[in-house]
Amino acid sequence: EIPNLDKVVSKLINRYPQVKSIILNINNKKTNVILGDKHKILYGEEFLIDQIHDLKFKISFYSFFQVNLKQTEKLYQKVLEFLKPKEGDVIIDGYCGVGTITLMVAQHCKHIYGIEVVSKAIENARENAKLNNINNVTFIVGKVEDEIDNLINKNISGIILDPPRKGVDKNVLEKIVDTNIPKVVYVSCNVASLARDLNILSSKYDVKKVVLVDMFCHTADVESVVLLERKKIN
Repeated sequence: EIPNLDKVVSKLINRYPQVKSIILNINNKKTNVILGDKHKILYGEEFLIDQIHDLKFKISFYSFFQVNLKQTEKLYQKVLEFLKPKEGDVIIDGYCGVGTITLMVAQHCKHIYGIEVVSKAIENARENAKLNNINNVTFIVGKVEDEIDNLINKNISGIILDPPRKGVDKNVLEKIVDTNIPKVVYVSCNVASLARDLNILSSKYDVKKVVLVDMFCHTADVESVVLLERKKIN
């Protein structure tokens, strides 16, 4: 029990009326995992509804979502420009989160598979597909390195990689290298892990374009969007 918790919540709401929800998460484990399994809603709802371009997204507090929406729209627009999805294309979106990029791409392709290890995020992603009346998506709970084997033989036209800061698992990169997927669009929030991963992919892919998007002004953090295309065999 936390003493005077009701008073703290009341003061926060009065001081910051724009606050939509206050949630107490309980984690008493000594690990590097931030959020625990138990939580209590102190104020508002367990989720928020936000919008990117013409799509609405339901987001739980367990799920990742970009906070700079104006720059996020530019970031995801670059993904679309690089991927150039067509009506007959089948796409994989690794590390799909609540389905932001997945649902944007779904509007331009035949089918897209979104993979995400956080089950709550996939729950949100499926709800977001219904919320936006998008039916040509399949969301899968699991690790990309485990699930990609079931998808790489589905005549995949392109794959999107948008991993956490640690980058893409080496097994995933090696499996992509061994496929005939013609195009990879890599979105990275860590240039160090990006450079490492591109080094592996470069054995079979050429880097064609790189764009940086400044998500947090006056900081060193940037998002990188990289287009890679399969090397042509002479």
